[in-house]
Amino acid sequence: MLHRLSVMSTSHLFSPRPEMQRELLPAMGPLDADGSAKLAVVGIGSLEAARDYADALGLPRDVVFADEGAVTHRAVGTVNSDFEENALTRGKRMLSMETWRAVVRRRGGRRVSIGPFDVPALATNNDLEAVKPGAGIYKEYSLEGDQAADRSLVLGGALVFNGVKLLMAHYDQAPGAHADIEWVVGAAKARAPGQPQKLLAAEADAASTAAAAAAPDAGAAAQPEAEAPVGA
Repeated sequence: MLHRLSVMSTSHLFSPRPEMQRELLPAMGPLDADGSAKLAVVGIGSLEAARDYADALGLPRDVVFADEGAVTHRAVGTVNSDFEENALTRGKRMLSMETWRAVVRRRGGRRVSIGPFDVPALATNNDLEAVKPGAGIYKEYSLEGDQAADRSLVLGGALVFNGVKLLMAHYDQAPGAHADIEWVVGAAKARAPGQPQKLLAAEADAASTAAAAAAPDAGAAAQPEAEAPVGA
């Protein structure tokens, strides 16, 4: 029976993410092979941009989808996908220090220096250096047409579904502030066939609260603590 478990990663303008090739694909491969889960990478841009993105990062083309009008991003409610929100408010999120912190936390994260001086609020890491302009790996595209400026501000995220039921969601709060791949894979494996059926963190809290409310004497018996996905 098809489990219908889907892992969707939405991307701001097909922003380069080598960790998907390095970490997500190997982890999702066995789940995809036995039909228990399917990966979908959705980016804002043209079909040509989607193909180039897949080829540049070594992703199968059939898992990368073009969302040129940001329809999917708006449907799942990623940050800055509400075009009715004040444009200045949306623009400020693109200049958040959360981007700097996220960049520094990842592999080889470091400050950007000019000579002996660090440049305030600028950072890089091994993945960014590998795909920066001129490296020949990632091709930048610009958006055209209606609401191009609005669409260029839409951020991405990562979601895990079981059929139509949302199991886990992470919405990037700033450019580069992505979900940890380990957390995404942990959520998928927690519900894949043949795996221990662990509760997600939110469900564990709800189960604990319900059990405590139902027990005649809350102190009579300790409730077993449900496991959360790896990295949660």
